[in-house]
Formats: sequence, C-alpha cells, structure tokens
Amino acid sequence: MTAGDGIVTDFSTLGVGLDPRMGCHVELSGGTRRTDNPGVGVLDDARWESGSLDLTLGRRSYVYLSLERDHGGLTPSTQVYTSLSWRY
Repeated sequence: MTAGDGIVTDFSTLGVGLDPRMGCHVELSGGTRRTDNPGVGVLDDARWESGSLDLTLGRRSYVYLSLERDHGGLTPSTQVYTSLSWRY
C-alpha cells in the first residue's frame, strides 16, 4: 500500500487452526510488516509468530495457553498468557 506522501507498507499474515480431538483446539499464525518512509529515511521491519492451545478438561474446566513472539521494531518481545476457568 502506498500513501500519498510516498510511505510504502507491505503487510502479510497467515494463520491456521485445527481441532485434533474433541475439546482441543490449536491455532498457529504469523506475519510480517514492512514500512518504508523515504521522506525521513526510515525502514521498519516487523515479524511475529504466535500459537495458542485451548483444552476442555472434563465438563467444568477450561485451560488456555497463548504464546506470541514479536521481532523487529524498537523492542522485540515475547508474551505468554495462560488461564484456567472453572464452571460451576
């Protein structure tokens, strides 16, 4: 995509999800973004990968796990999120 001021941004992403068994869902995704701003001489590249797992344990418990890694930009990062839900 090109803006009127000459900034060019390319963005792409891909994701896939599957249910390998009842009560289980796995999802993987990733993508890239590249922005070129020739007016100020800035080229910014970013890339990320992520995965998540949802599990239903029995009839009342639910576990969620998510991991995302970001590369590029000023601050590469890794984020992990987990949760346990109990239905009553």
